[in-house]
Amino acid sequence: VLWPMVSDRLWLGYGYGVYWTDPRSPAVLLREIVGWYVPTAHNGWLEIVLNCGLVGLALVLCSFGAALRAAWRQVRRGDPDAFGLAIFLFLLFVTNVAESRLLQQNALPWVLYTATVVGLAATQV
Repeated sequence: VLWPMVSDRLWLGYGYGVYWTDPRSPAVLLREIVGWYVPTAHNGWLEIVLNCGLVGLALVLCSFGAALRAAWRQVRRGDPDAFGLAIFLFLLFVTNVAESRLLQQNALPWVLYTATVVGLAATQV
């Protein structure tokens, strides 16, 4: 049901948090079609496209790729903590298919992801 609405603003999205909170957004129509008050897309990747468009999705995926590559480098160097970070990144990537956890304000997975990326970036310098 969301794909036609996503295609209206495919490249840059509706803006961070705007789609679900703006009373004039297509979310009102979506809620009427579905028949209940839908709070999120229930798919984190689709949620990112709604908020930030394909540009934002590409940036998040590049960030994920760089973080996974950095974690894998650390694993190959023998850092035991890096394996746990790589598993965390993989699980966050997979669970984001069924839940909207990335880019959500005050969400613990987003805070942990940011801390992981910053920590991995610090070890690469």
